[in-house]
Amino acid sequence: MFHFSGIESWVDGGTQSVLKTHRPYFLRAQARLRLVTSLTDYEEILKLRHESYLDAEKIEPGTDVTEMRSAWDAESKIYGIYLNEFLVGTVRVFVPSDEIQTMENIDHALGYYPADFPKKSEVIEMSHLCIRRGYRRSDLTKFVFALGLETLATTGRTTILISADARLKPKYSFMGFKATRHRYRKPKSLFPDLTIMQTNLKRFGFYGLHVDPIRWNIFLRDMTDSLIDRGILRPDPLIQPVLKFYRSFAPFAEGLERTLAEVV
Repeated sequence: MFHFSGIESWVDGGTQSVLKTHRPYFLRAQARLRLVTSLTDYEEILKLRHESYLDAEKIEPGTDVTEMRSAWDAESKIYGIYLNEFLVGTVRVFVPSDEIQTMENIDHALGYYPADFPKKSEVIEMSHLCIRRGYRRSDLTKFVFALGLETLATTGRTTILISADARLKPKYSFMGFKATRHRYRKPKSLFPDLTIMQTNLKRFGFYGLHVDPIRWNIFLRDMTDSLIDRGILRPDPLIQPVLKFYRSFAPFAEGLERTLAEVV
């Protein structure tokens, strides 16, 4: 069981070196998610974005690292994923302050805010997810969705919005996101067509029960338990048996992850 004292300090005292040539699937227990607060850390985030976007052919060769800055960065919370102080991933969370404030990869990209989307007071945008090459086939992306759950629970919101190209849509669908009919293009990318996806994590009155028990155990169980321990989530008597039922699938979820680890 992991120990939590907030998502920024999600740490387990793992000792396995992260610098070995072969990197295992299970890395999250050794990793730390840290809010970026210094210019030095932000510059490292920009370098990782640049490296990841070049690798994914989202930007053209010769693009300067300074072009990785975004006007929305200053209004967002940017997180780095660290293994032994080595930056291996990053994600940005934007929480619109009102119905007028635009989201970079949603209404700014579309040119409109979809009428069939929840009000902005109900949503957050997660973007700029980058995992360093060599660490992508690991469980580090779980940090991102645990962070999304915590952000929604602590802000009283319900829905995560995210944009995805053709390569990412199946992965996000597995994590519980649904594709919407709203799309836009980034012509310089190898995969220029992006679809906005969303997931309502409070669909049944309690955060996290929007997915089946297997996916809940893989992606959301540990953060759900942390939020309950900290008093942020308070399951009522009707929800407690549901959570017990979901937790009963933990062995199956762990078996699935072990199989996945052998494949990657």
